[in-house]
Amino acid sequence: MKKSKIIYAIVFLLFITSCYFVYVEKNIVQVSFKGSSLIFISGHIADTFTNIPDGIIVMDKSTGKIKWVGEKNRIEILPENFYLESKGVIYPGFIDSHNHPSYNFLKRWRPDEVFQNRYEWSRKKDYKELMVGRKTFTRSGDLMLVAEKYAELKALISGTTMIQGCSLRSGLKTLVRNMDHYNRVVDDHITTSIFPLQPRELKRAPSIVHKIESGQSKYHLVHLGEGIDESSKEEFYTLKENGLIRPGLVIIHGTAFDKEEFDIMAENNIGLVWSPMSNYVLYGTGTKADIAKQCGLTISLAPDWSITGSDNMLDEFKFAWEVNLKQFNGFFTEKDLFDMMTWNPAKITGFEEYIGALKPGMEADIVIYSKKDSNPYKNLLHCNLTDVNLVMIKAEPFYGEIEYLERFGKKEDYEILAINKDIKKAIDVTDPSLEENVPDSEMRLYEMMDTLIKAYPETLPLADGVGLYQNKKVLP
Repeated sequence: MKKSKIIYAIVFLLFITSCYFVYVEKNIVQVSFKGSSLIFISGHIADTFTNIPDGIIVMDKSTGKIKWVGEKNRIEILPENFYLESKGVIYPGFIDSHNHPSYNFLKRWRPDEVFQNRYEWSRKKDYKELMVGRKTFTRSGDLMLVAEKYAELKALISGTTMIQGCSLRSGLKTLVRNMDHYNRVVDDHITTSIFPLQPRELKRAPSIVHKIESGQSKYHLVHLGEGIDESSKEEFYTLKENGLIRPGLVIIHGTAFDKEEFDIMAENNIGLVWSPMSNYVLYGTGTKADIAKQCGLTISLAPDWSITGSDNMLDEFKFAWEVNLKQFNGFFTEKDLFDMMTWNPAKITGFEEYIGALKPGMEADIVIYSKKDSNPYKNLLHCNLTDVNLVMIKAEPFYGEIEYLERFGKKEDYEILAINKDIKKAIDVTDPSLEENVPDSEMRLYEMMDTLIKAYPETLPLADGVGLYQNKKVLP
């Protein structure tokens, strides 16, 4: 045999051997976990940083945190482990960084005209008439509590695990995390101003700056530049004169802003919250999110409220995609918009150490959707509420497939929702992970709905086509 052939044979054998060992190494079990509090769920895992088609997430119910995330063939599942094969896509829970939950039981408002700024539409007769229905609630703390818990459920059934805008009521310590007050991971560090240019709000400016500089608070969320006229744009410079255009500010809307304002925001590391549907309903256009992104801003996506915006984050995601195609010529990818409801809102509001991604040590807040597309971010465009298979907060299941909640031992706790009349889902509105006694924490969904409808017969459903299934009937 010629020397060259011998060398070739040796190289070929080495190549085959190396391939074999690479294959073995790739499939070798590297980790295993023991513990009765552990939960193993397999599926396609996707967040801002990770895309694992055949993955598994390990959560610890005793701590409410993620213990491990990786390829399924890297982990040994022991017989005593609780294991759920989802066959869906596992995402971080969505973060709603701009909402007004106490209004979300009111009927929708679709005015037959568009406006120049937020002050025009708020003076309209039909809008004021709509607000009459809320006055009964503002006079009763108990009714407002029920309205806000109901709004949390509207958010929850699409996969939202944190919402902004709830009031300071102890009964809201359960269910969905409240960004402003009861986030359940870190000391409250957010202040908010809906009307930052009111005289009494401007007087707060020195105090707000002091709190941020001293570390008493970290972020101040303001509704600013909501409109399309020059006066809406000038709000930015009024706030700047008062020292609040600075690091730690998060601007909601910014509909009137252009490159000049976005550049100043980028220089000060100011986050932007974009609510496209509500903006289009009221102003016929929306925030120039593409320019904001080009200027270097971190943008989050949020529904605003049900009155003129979306019922939930999934609907807002889909509407934002349509705006992206029509207004921005496809500037954003599906993943860009996905990041806007997971990692980006966590980052601009100071929660990135705890939520917004699927990493060991972070909070076990997840949503599982049916898998309809191999691209996990594009997948959401093909999904609707019938495709939400499981929602968990702190490793505790609250909503999803009936089979799944029963597997988690929720058989006696859940109620049934009907979607489009014939798709049944289970929902549990109690929170066993809470250690302290919270007012109305045991109130069931049927009690919430009964209370709301008696006070306001036109109460919106949790979403279009979604009703409580009770006594073989679907209740509105």
